[in-house]
Amino acid sequence: MDHRKIYSNQVSEQSQEVIAELLDHVHNNAIKHREELLMKEIDKALDERNREAFMELTERLKTLY
Repeated sequence: MDHRKIYSNQVSEQSQEVIAELLDHVHNNAIKHREELLMKEIDKALDERNREAFMELTERLKTLY
């Protein structure tokens, strides 16, 4: 009986660690993806010489971190 409980707790802890790692990975990838999109928008604003959009986008980029 005690062995089952110990094993169950170990599995639960391992599952929580794996889930935490996956969530961290997903979060980091989401930030990276958003950064890439903002960089494309910034490049477009530069190409169009749109200073207002450029300033707004660079501010948004700074808030990612």
